[in-house]
Order: sequence, then structure tokens, then C-alpha cells
Amino acid sequence: MNNRGCSAIPDSERSSDSTVTIVQVRGRSFDSENLDVVHIEKNVFDNVANTVMDVIGKRKDNVSARRDLKMYCNRRSLNLKEEKCGATTKLIMPKALYVLTKEERVVVCSWIRQLRFPHGYASDLI
Repeated sequence: MNNRGCSAIPDSERSSDSTVTIVQVRGRSFDSENLDVVHIEKNVFDNVANTVMDVIGKRKDNVSARRDLKMYCNRRSLNLKEEKCGATTKLIMPKALYVLTKEERVVVCSWIRQLRFPHGYASDLI
């Protein structure tokens, strides 16, 4: 197993007629035929775009990620802040430097709206 938690299943455990490489990721097995690169690219792009555009409910920058960040990185500006509200305490997540402001989001969206692609290349972009 490599440092990413992935390992290829040895030939002795595969059937002799198997031409598909089976990869094991964190204890789960995947056929290489089932890993669709287009969908993986789309998921990565969607996650990055939703995080940078600060889409609530779809971004990957959440309380759990911020707690992990505090444990593994020295980024005090991104640590969760506690704010007292009467008898309760609220957790405040400061905006990260990579999150676009509203004006920057408007510029990006208007630029995307102006893009032209050949028919069928970017059907769900807008």
C-alpha cells in the first residue's frame, strides 16, 4: 500500500482471464474500467468551484475541515472563532483568502457567460 492508501491487488488474487486492473483504495476495491476520468474531473472542478465561489451547502470548506486545519496546519487566520451569544457559544468561520468576493464572483460569472464552445462541449456550464 502506498502513502495515499492505494494498492493494486496482486496477480495471484485475480482471475487468469482478467485484463482489468483492480485498485484498492482505503479498503475498497475498484475496477479501472469503473473509474471514469471525465466524471472525476467534473467532481474535482465542481468541488473547487463551489468552494471558491462560496456556494453554501456545496463547498468543502466546513467546520470539520477547519478543525482538521487547526490540527495539521499553522493557519491561525482560518481557525474557528468562538463568539458568545448570551448563554450559547457560536462558531464563526472566517472567510478564507481563496474565497471570492461578490464583485469577483460577478466578474467570473459574466466572463463564463461570454465564453463560446463548440456544440456539445460545455452543455451544463451555464
